[in-house]
Amino acid sequence: MNAKILKARGTDAFTLIEVVVACGVFFMAMFAILGVLSQCIRAVGSLQKDSPTAGMVAAMAMTNDKWEEGTDSGDFGDFYPDYSWETNTNLYSGITPGDDGNQPPVFELDIVVKHKGEVASALSVLHYSPTSPVKSGSKLR
Repeated sequence: MNAKILKARGTDAFTLIEVVVACGVFFMAMFAILGVLSQCIRAVGSLQKDSPTAGMVAAMAMTNDKWEEGTDSGDFGDFYPDYSWETNTNLYSGITPGDDGNQPPVFELDIVVKHKGEVASALSVLHYSPTSPVKSGSKLR
């Protein structure tokens, strides 16, 4: 009778091969998940910048309702003490004036961000500004 009890218990247990296979599948899944996670962490690290870009200045400039030709400059205050920015706004010269001789209100904004006088980032943006005054009889450059 004692042999029957031992035999019955042995059929309910996992074999060593089953345990090894289960551990192998578990570790393969964990390494795959960790690999994806490390790639995500690297991607986030590459997106982080600890310096301002010309895109930040462009975002500030896009809040203006009316645009006009000219230059502007400034700095980023205490957030980025060694950085400054400069902009140059002109009517975009790639558009032909209409039949009435008016230049459409499309502006080209050239932005330069400098770090201690050296160019750190640059960007050129075209912006359609229908609320800006139309320049009559403008000469295209």
